[in-house]
Amino acid sequence: MTPSRQLSARKTIRIVQREKRRALSLRQQNEHARYVKKNILGSGLLNRCSACAVYLPLDEELDTKPLVEVLLTMGKIVSLPVIKPANRLEFRVPDALYDLVTNRYGIAEPNPLTSRLRTLWTHSVIFMPLVAFDAHGNRIGMGGGYYDRALSDARRRPLCIGLAHELQFTADIPVNAWDVGMDAVITEKYCRAFSKRAAIALNIKLAGR
Repeated sequence: MTPSRQLSARKTIRIVQREKRRALSLRQQNEHARYVKKNILGSGLLNRCSACAVYLPLDEELDTKPLVEVLLTMGKIVSLPVIKPANRLEFRVPDALYDLVTNRYGIAEPNPLTSRLRTLWTHSVIFMPLVAFDAHGNRIGMGGGYYDRALSDARRRPLCIGLAHELQFTADIPVNAWDVGMDAVITEKYCRAFSKRAAIALNIKLAGR
């Protein structure tokens, strides 16, 4: 596939999947978030984690607030992404969960005056948003490349786990050379592991086996 056709295919997938996501009712959104939290807790993943990076939802992304509340109750360190110039991300631990400010995209971020910077590689897990995913751990995000850059720059990559609605599954995603694949995806229905370390952490078999 030529680069132009690949770009067009990814754009089409992004449009289609965002429309599917927007069609979910509030009841479905809340139900999916609860089941994803249940799947994470049932896997035992959090027993081996000390610090987690978690996104806050936008545009009908899988809601992470139930998960964040559990993480804080368990005494885990929770950091949130902050958008920086040149499409870069940094991760900060807010002084309190709701000590947040709104960035230029309307996304809530930790207050830079009261939060603590935490380098990405010191996290056990990064829970990532996505628009679409496939059976090989490939991911389409919103198109800014923020997570790909952050993970490419990390000294050591934490376990990269996408959180999604099951309907965001896509048969085959065209992959760019700079794309960073996920170790696992967790939806309201399934936990899928794409790397050996994810299979061990989630106590499941590798996808496709």
